[in-house]
Amino acid sequence: MIIYAIICAAAAAALFIVGAKIYRGNIGLINPAHTKNVKAPTGYCRELGAQLIALGVTLTLSAASSFIPDVSILLPLVVMAVGMIEIFIKIYGIQKRYNSEK
Repeated sequence: MIIYAIICAAAAAALFIVGAKIYRGNIGLINPAHTKNVKAPTGYCRELGAQLIALGVTLTLSAASSFIPDVSILLPLVVMAVGMIEIFIKIYGIQKRYNSEK
């Protein structure tokens, strides 16, 4: 599981960096198709950046849970899956709220 932890840690680091840059307002890191109809880019960037950072935290927790002795190998995968599903639902809500054509 060491390789799994290394891959999760690398992905989490990338998500922390990109999430922090988007949180600070760098909307250029987001595909223009997702920002075409956004009326409040500051709020959109803050919420989306926060969710990317939360996804990084989820991957970090998943990697850390892989080192718990005498625990099923499925625990890190369950931690990652539950966290990702929750965060993707939140990102869908952000997209719906900020990028809806009215």
